[in-house]
Parts: sequence; C-alpha cells; structure tokens
Amino acid sequence: MKRVLLTAFFVVALLCAVTVSADSFGIGVGVGQPSGLNFRYEMTYEMSLQGGAGYAFLWNPKGIYLNLDLVYFFRKLLPIGKGNYLPIYVGGGLCEVLWLSEEEEGKKTLASLTAIEFPIGLYYPIPLNGKNHVEIYGQVRPSVSLFGEDNRFFVSVDLGVRFHF
Repeated sequence: MKRVLLTAFFVVALLCAVTVSADSFGIGVGVGQPSGLNFRYEMTYEMSLQGGAGYAFLWNPKGIYLNLDLVYFFRKLLPIGKGNYLPIYVGGGLCEVLWLSEEEEGKKTLASLTAIEFPIGLYYPIPLNGKNHVEIYGQVRPSVSLFGEDNRFFVSVDLGVRFHF
C-alpha cells in the first residue's frame, strides 16, 4: 500500500510539472540537506506547488531525497523597504528518502523512509524583465516519518536559486 501511495504521489507531481503554464513555473538548484534540483509552480497568487530531487549527505537519513509540498505565501508580512516585501511561506507535503542499507551477510538492500514535512521559508525575487525573474530562497523543512516501528524526526535545510520563465 505504501508503494502505491508514493507512486501515485510522484506521478501527480510529474503531471503537474509537465502541464504548467510558462509564466508560473520556476526551476533551480538548492544546496544544503538535500542538495539538488527543485521546482516551484504558482497555482494562484497565494498557493504554490514545490518539489525537488536531490542527495542528502550531511546527516541521517542520507540518500536520494524526493519531496513535494503545497505552500501558502504571506506576501506582505515582512517589509524590506518602501513598498517592498519579503514573501514568507509555510506548507505541508511528503518526502521520500532512499538509501542502500547493509544487512548481516554484507548484502546491500534498498531502504526507504516516507515522511510528512512542513516547509517554512522565504524568498527574494529579482526581476529580469517584465515576465521572467530569479528568486533566491531559503527554507527549513521539519519532518516526521509516517511508517515503521520508530517515528523519526529530522530537519532539512537548503538555500538556492530558481529561474522563473
């Protein structure tokens, strides 16, 4: 059942990424825990779908990291100048971490961890022209595992840049 839910989750994410309109989609690179590629699709002015794929190597769980989040923006909460604001966002989503685990006989098997995560972040948009912009972002994603005998708590942190076209 777990695999079916995760497969459906990432198929929906892929379909959303493929069917987005050109003026509300951004793709970029993030560095941290995990480091890798990410995207953000603005569904409305206040709501976005963001996700990514990367490799987590700084602390456990280490491995391939996939995530998809629905985030809500507070665009006029933090003023940074006359008439300018730094958008802040909060949300929820799922992540999956995959890694090779060693068993007793020296064999390696694929292990996985599924978790619910709560991203909190901010970004600074830099306009390039009337349509395109670059955003510099930072976020923290506290997460709690959903399945298994022990509920694990871990935190993902990353800084990055996205180009919106």
